[in-house]
This record gives sequence, C-alpha cells and structure tokens, in this order.
Amino acid sequence: MATTQQQTFGQRDPFSDYEARTRHERERESEAGERSVGSLIGELAGETSALIRAEVALARNEMQGNLTTVQGGVKAMGAGAGVLMAGLLALVAAAILGLAYVVPLWLSAVIVGGILTIAGAIMLAIGKRKATVEGIRPGRTLKSLNDMKSMAQYEQDRAMRKWR
Repeated sequence: MATTQQQTFGQRDPFSDYEARTRHERERESEAGERSVGSLIGELAGETSALIRAEVALARNEMQGNLTTVQGGVKAMGAGAGVLMAGLLALVAAAILGLAYVVPLWLSAVIVGGILTIAGAIMLAIGKRKATVEGIRPGRTLKSLNDMKSMAQYEQDRAMRKWR
C-alpha cells in the first residue's frame, strides 16, 4: 500500500507534524490513565484538519497530473494540425487545378473554398461540443470527498441515536 508521502507525489507529508504532536500527547495521557473528552475532541479536530489538508493536496496533485496530460495532448494536436494544414493546402490546390479543366479557374476556387468552409465549420462545432471541463475534473478526489461526507453523516446519525 502506498504511503501518504507517495500519494502526494513527493510533496511534504501533511500528517507528519500533526502525528508527532498527537503521538506525544497520547503517550503523556496513557501514562496518566484515561483520556479526557477535551483531548479526544482536540484530536478529532486535528485529524479532521489533517485529513482536509491531505485531500486538498491530493486534489492539487491530481489536477496537476490531469493538466499535464491535457497539455501534452494539446501540443500533439497543434503539431498534427500544422502538418495536416500543409497537406490540405496541397490537396486544395490540386482540387482547384483539377476542377479548372471543367469550369473556369476562378469558379473552381470558389467551389473548393466553399466546400472546405462548410466542412471546417462543422468540424469546429463538433470540437466545441466535445471540449468540456469534465476532462480535467479531479474525479478520484471528488469521490473520496463524497465518501467522507457519507461516512460523516452516518457517524453523526449513529451518535444522535446513541445519545437519545
């Protein structure tokens, strides 16, 4: 199983300072006997804030990874688009010259240009529809936060039933 240090992709472990403090407090309290309610609540607050910090670090790292992947894809698409444009220009010139045997040269340029404009507009509309923010959303982090929310709600309901 990966450690917290490995999960945060090499960044400083957000639990280390808190764990050191709470370990010392637990040792001191175990020597004295039972732990007080105040110390338990303090420990809960510290663990909650440490957990939130860890989730924020996970979300940040997941977003960075997603953005890096998207950035690489955009670069590859840009390079491919440049090469594709050169090939398309050569084909357009060939189409215009080929159509010039049937109709005047200016009319063949208008026909080929019109067809390419319509095709480009359709492709642009399809690309715009596909380009969404969903691709860079931190899915694992959001699922983890929803799981924590459900667990906290369950524990709260269980505690309320116990105190009634």
